[in-house]
Amino acid sequence: MPMLKTIKHFSEAYDRKVAQRIAGIQAKECTRMGVIIRHLSKLLLDMDAKTRILITLSDGRPDDSDGYQGEYGIEATLSKV
Repeated sequence: MPMLKTIKHFSEAYDRKVAQRIAGIQAKECTRMGVIIRHLSKLLLDMDAKTRILITLSDGRPDDSDGYQGEYGIEATLSKV
């Protein structure tokens, strides 16, 4: 499972600290987005909000070196929540 690094909590205001965390994002070993997208989609659905938006920052390739790639990697990123 990928290591989840929270950049900004939903309840957290966008401020200088959040901007610095965003600016400090660096590429890591893999881009296993599926489980994280599903988790965050569930959190969004549980929020009392008229509009919910989930923005994903990625290199655009849901691949990893152990076979998690191609159609399987893309399918895993499609939220079914």
